[in-house]
Amino acid sequence: MQLTGYIWETSDSLSPGNAILVLPKGMSATSVSVGSEKFNKLSKKYKEMEVWYGSKKSELYVNQTIKVSISAEYTANTGGTATTDTGGTSSTTKSETSKNPVYANNNRAHFRFSKPGSSYGSSVKVYLDSVLVATISNGSSRYEGSNGFLWKPVSENDGKLVILGLYNVKYSTCTIKYN
Repeated sequence: MQLTGYIWETSDSLSPGNAILVLPKGMSATSVSVGSEKFNKLSKKYKEMEVWYGSKKSELYVNQTIKVSISAEYTANTGGTATTDTGGTSSTTKSETSKNPVYANNNRAHFRFSKPGSSYGSSVKVYLDSVLVATISNGSSRYEGSNGFLWKPVSENDGKLVILGLYNVKYSTCTIKYN
């Protein structure tokens, strides 16, 4: 996954004049490094967004690679705990992958699938570039995450499922796993 972000300078008393990286709303990272330097996580968030800071001024990071290790899981429509008793039978997980997204609607990746969302059932797991980003409890219900993620079970265009990725993040694949 490629993260599109910016490095800014801050006048915060914790890191006055140092570079900061603000992650998209709803995303959490386990580590951030720019060039060879590891950034530190700020204890408070900025407008509900995670902030990481470096030890140098922002202009010293020009043309350096930003590497973000992300650990994120978004669970959709969880109204309670679901328990499934298979009665000794096995269940098979199916999957479908959409590639080559189109970018629109505030620079979000649009992934199109072969059937309406209701065809995928319940407890559908959504992976963007192999990272689990949502578990959809009811495939026929629309779900909007606060970070731009959207499960749209019926597209006006063709009547099939469309999934929109997080704001300003580039993806190459979206895979859904269902029973």
